[in-house]
Amino acid sequence: MYVYKDKTAAMVVFKGIIMKQGFPSEISRDLLEKYSKPGPRYTSYPTAPVWTDEVTSLTYKSHLENLSESSNEASLYCHLPFCPSHCYFCGCNVIITTQRGPISSYIDYLMKELSMLAPYLKNKKIKQLQWGGGSPSHLSELEVKMLMDHIKDNFTFAQDPEIGIEINPEQVSESFIKTLKSVGFNRISMGIQDFDEKVQQEINRVQAYEDIKKTVDWVHSHSEVKSLNMDLIYGLPHQTREGFRETLDKVLSLDPDRLAIYHYAHVPWIKPAQRRFDEATLPSGIEKMEAFLDTVHYLDDKGYEFIGLDHFAKKDDCLSKAYQDRTMHRNFMGYTTHKGLDLFAAGVTSIGYSNCGFFQNHKKLTTYQEMIDENLFPVEKGYVLSREDLIRQDVIMRLMNQEGFIFSNIEKEWDINFKEKFHQELSELTPYVEDGFIKLSDDEIRVTPLGRFFIRNVCLPFDEYFKEQQKQKNLFSKTV
Repeated sequence: MYVYKDKTAAMVVFKGIIMKQGFPSEISRDLLEKYSKPGPRYTSYPTAPVWTDEVTSLTYKSHLENLSESSNEASLYCHLPFCPSHCYFCGCNVIITTQRGPISSYIDYLMKELSMLAPYLKNKKIKQLQWGGGSPSHLSELEVKMLMDHIKDNFTFAQDPEIGIEINPEQVSESFIKTLKSVGFNRISMGIQDFDEKVQQEINRVQAYEDIKKTVDWVHSHSEVKSLNMDLIYGLPHQTREGFRETLDKVLSLDPDRLAIYHYAHVPWIKPAQRRFDEATLPSGIEKMEAFLDTVHYLDDKGYEFIGLDHFAKKDDCLSKAYQDRTMHRNFMGYTTHKGLDLFAAGVTSIGYSNCGFFQNHKKLTTYQEMIDENLFPVEKGYVLSREDLIRQDVIMRLMNQEGFIFSNIEKEWDINFKEKFHQELSELTPYVEDGFIKLSDDEIRVTPLGRFFIRNVCLPFDEYFKEQQKQKNLFSKTV
């Protein structure tokens, strides 16, 4: 008999798979071969390939002029794309430079864009502020202060806001960490990826454990951090199951509050730097899954909640609490707290979101700057959501965030008959029921612990664009 994450049972057997503390101890090669196929990560719905350049600066301006007053709080994201060197695995939109001039100029343009945005948000308070990149720690301390002062001068913050920043531990000094405290950052995320020296050399991200520990000590000594996150990646070249476990041991000795453990997306047709890797050195699908299963069990034993697709948090962390009370949200930064907040974004390539749609700024820096010089929002493309999009987005995000839902909740929200509307999609779920990924009843879909490892696949039937997209090559990374 299958037990859904039954903590009272040390081990059960479900469809021939041993389940330890509710999670599978192994996943068969047959299942991986059957379901390891290209598919979206669902950091948005509809996904980026659907977006169009018909969404322009004027579309965004019209949206801002007609903002909903349903919430008086919002999230704000600032993209700081600069890095001193290229990490070959990276899928982010970055600009490599060691020159200070381009960074200083960019900060000026970013502040101009924020000044353009601010009047439209005068009735909203910023509940979450995030600086991402690139590497925001590539800024000087003066630039950090200048940018944060500008944000505080132009926007009103909610009580007890979450103010986060991504840092590269190899770039920061003790003085820099003190500066982060002085301007109000209370959440810090560090990119670790892997501590194995051979892996680090291959991906061009060399950083010693001792240096990371020193940075963590500074963070705890000189900042009021409420949550320290560390990013790891499994599936990198030369990674082994044993080596990744050693990385986990070292990471947990640093006592992070959260961990984001991402599946390496090998997309060399999009990110040319990944062509440097000899694909023979990449772990196989079964090796990657073994490493991740080890990780789930290990972190569960250490008191971390397994959240969503790839996040982990201590039980008293606010992300764990958001997961438990179903207020967690998924966006381009992964899983976050405070479901329902509009996200306003500034900076080259940044992406904003509301129930109206998605808006992405230009990727080309010169075009971004030219549009701001013309007092235009530098939007390159986006997508205006239809009612149908919003319904399907709700279904997919409930699967990604809550691992299922009761049909009546969707019906009340959208005034639909769920089983009538999604008759075809429900029939397409049959293989997932048979393989033990979901429990499907007359009134509910519930993803099993086994199904959590295939959650991207489970969402696919509800994605009305995917059937056409899967005819095209090189759009998405593999689902598992």
